[in-house]
Amino acid sequence: MKESIKNQPKQYLLLLAIFVLAMNLRAPITLLGPLTNEIKADLNISATVAGLITTLPVLAFAIISPFISRIGNRFGMKKVLFLSIVFLLIASIVRLFGGVNIFLIGTFFVGMSIAFANVLLPALIKMDFPLRIGYMTGLYTLFMNITAAIASGTSVPVSAGLGLGWKMTAGIWALVAFAALVLWIPQMLLKPEAPKVALKTETTPAVKVNMWKNPLAWSVTVFFGIQSLSFYSMVAWLPTMLSNNGMDPATAGWVLFVVQMAQLPASFGVALLSDRLKNQSSLVWIGGGAFFIGFSGLIYSISQQSFTFVWISAIAIGIAGGLTFGLSMMLYNLKTDTVREASDLAGMSQAVGYLFAAMGPTLFGLLHDVTGSWVSVLYVLLASVFVIVGFGLFASQHKKVSFYSNRKE
Repeated sequence: MKESIKNQPKQYLLLLAIFVLAMNLRAPITLLGPLTNEIKADLNISATVAGLITTLPVLAFAIISPFISRIGNRFGMKKVLFLSIVFLLIASIVRLFGGVNIFLIGTFFVGMSIAFANVLLPALIKMDFPLRIGYMTGLYTLFMNITAAIASGTSVPVSAGLGLGWKMTAGIWALVAFAALVLWIPQMLLKPEAPKVALKTETTPAVKVNMWKNPLAWSVTVFFGIQSLSFYSMVAWLPTMLSNNGMDPATAGWVLFVVQMAQLPASFGVALLSDRLKNQSSLVWIGGGAFFIGFSGLIYSISQQSFTFVWISAIAIGIAGGLTFGLSMMLYNLKTDTVREASDLAGMSQAVGYLFAAMGPTLFGLLHDVTGSWVSVLYVLLASVFVIVGFGLFASQHKKVSFYSNRKE
């Protein structure tokens, strides 16, 4: 049976809604990284507290993710996604009014709203586009990363160059959340359709997978978590690392933009390739190698205060981040048989994985405050590459979570 979306306006409308929603999944966070120094000065906060700007959304991912699969199954994935967009729009606006406490609380709820789409979109794609999982996953991560790159690259020019300030710059991106809200309204009015092809369901008398006791699920979780720690640490501190060592702040913001842009072909390509490979170990090795090259180059650039190789490092980190993130998203579907399993694995992986990631920006900010150097931070990130590769190789084996599951008849 060949899946087709031709002559199906409802499918095109759903595609557009998914892609615009994806545009909101990183930009509200990445746009603040290049503005860290401006935010620190305006709110009079330390580097450790500034690390919370990136840590709090990721911590929100970790806290709410274990419950999202059940909420989605109880009330319907599309309805839950719609409500999450409503809260995202409200939180994006409210956090800009008031002092540091309101800003941090609002940023936490921005992350909590985004978490629902992080968990439910892979499962929604498995349900509505079961024969196009790789293609659809690649496209939505492409839209997500494009807007993340644009947000980080333009935040300083818009804030400083146009004189709008960091609050107005952040507020502009609330318009994207509003666009997503408008596009998801029709999904609330349309009658739900049956899956396009027959899939195993939770009513199939076979396997009840306990993800929390599953070694393959844990390997996916740690792989996702450590690569997320690396990504969010770069979002939080890369522009500051470079500007503190002599680079113009606007140029440092564009370095982060290059990191984001380099993710695009990697995340899209890995989504197309991963489901065609018997196992994904070669992709893990490529991602680990790119991370190693990127962090090594940054260590040289900052320790020598020479930016000759910083652009190569940015490209390498971007390729590594896009590849490992895209592979993580694909593993949720490649390692599961049912929509419920996919959302359960995504929920567990993102709960624990984002808890790892949440610690990164704040702990690295603290490490910098203690040592007075960003090089020590980069050495820790370099060491983390070996963890990414080790757990990634186990996760990429040609098995599914049900292979390791305690079966319950």
